[in-house]
Amino acid sequence: MPVRLQYRPIPPNRVAYSRRSRVMLKPSCEPPTVAPLAVSSSINHFLRSTQGKGPYMPAIPQLYCSTRKTVLREVAAPPPTSNSMNTRTLFKGEGVAILIPCFNEAQTIEKVVCDFRTELPNARIVVIDNASTDDTVKAALLSGAEIRHEPRRGKGYVVEQMLREIDADYFVMVDGDDTYPASFVHQLLAPVMAGYADMCVGARLSSFDDAAFRPMHLIGNQLIRILVNWIGQSNLSDILSGYRAYSRRVARELPVTSPGFEVETDMAFQMLYYQIHITEIAVPYRARPTGSKSKLRTFRDGARVLWKIFTLLRSVKPLTFFGGISVLLLLLGFAAAAPLLVGASGASDDYLQHIPEAIMATGLVLLSFGFLFVGIVLHAVNWRLRELHNVLTRPARR
Repeated sequence: MPVRLQYRPIPPNRVAYSRRSRVMLKPSCEPPTVAPLAVSSSINHFLRSTQGKGPYMPAIPQLYCSTRKTVLREVAAPPPTSNSMNTRTLFKGEGVAILIPCFNEAQTIEKVVCDFRTELPNARIVVIDNASTDDTVKAALLSGAEIRHEPRRGKGYVVEQMLREIDADYFVMVDGDDTYPASFVHQLLAPVMAGYADMCVGARLSSFDDAAFRPMHLIGNQLIRILVNWIGQSNLSDILSGYRAYSRRVARELPVTSPGFEVETDMAFQMLYYQIHITEIAVPYRARPTGSKSKLRTFRDGARVLWKIFTLLRSVKPLTFFGGISVLLLLLGFAAAAPLLVGASGASDDYLQHIPEAIMATGLVLLSFGFLFVGIVLHAVNWRLRELHNVLTRPARR
């Protein structure tokens, strides 16, 4: 299986080792050997100047293989220089689009827009209204944001419009309910702009207010995380976060087909399937302001997310899906044939009594081989379609 890389922060004095090779890996004082692609000098200066300062960039990024929790190596960045500049004055958001999907968020949208305008004054801020019935559009216009409309109800439709119509070099998607801090947008953008990852997700589950999650939401988040990591052989900590930064490649290549709140699960699956680099940073998650109501319905939307995981498993891993059904049917066929092999005494009457079991066992075994054949064929077709996707989405040479 191809290796996908994921960066996580670690303490600067920690010594780690690879569990497979058992070789000690000490932190180095040299910069990474692989230079970021297409990164301007200002971004390089931004990365150097923020090492070890505040929440913007970790002191040492730790490289993980997303197929296992195995540390591959550690890379240390150069120490901060004496003439380090404040990151807020260094980078003001040129080429960045802040995308805010909204449905009845009149109470919070103005503050969200103003907070991100303070952090990135030159960024393009777009509010996508999802057929709100309150004063969300009016409040967004008063705050100076650009307005787009999506008449089809559902967050997935809004994300689809974002990916299809909004053009920028880098994108930040954030919910309009004022639960995510705008001050972390620099840290969220840093690994994407440096070329370390194509998407950086703000993971909420390590730091959140007591009232930020409903009682069942934490359990549901953990269940979804376990299923996605098991199927995708990854190590993601928050699948459903609504705060993420991504590159133009993601906007160009990532297919999104989910209509509702399951869109984050869909995006995570597609990122893993197409081997697009994804990383995470920890961000605090606040409770909604008093009077603001969540549109998420625990059981209905939770069931939709679980069904989406089921359908994505069938689509992206057909050999695993149909092969699992094949093994189950084969075991049932052997169980149906057990009385024929164990209990038959040789008399003609015994054979006549076990004819139904013999027919059922034969049918189950044949059905098992049929499902296995379907899985193999779909796996081959899936692989060819993936090769075609990689060729068609390859950027044209100048």
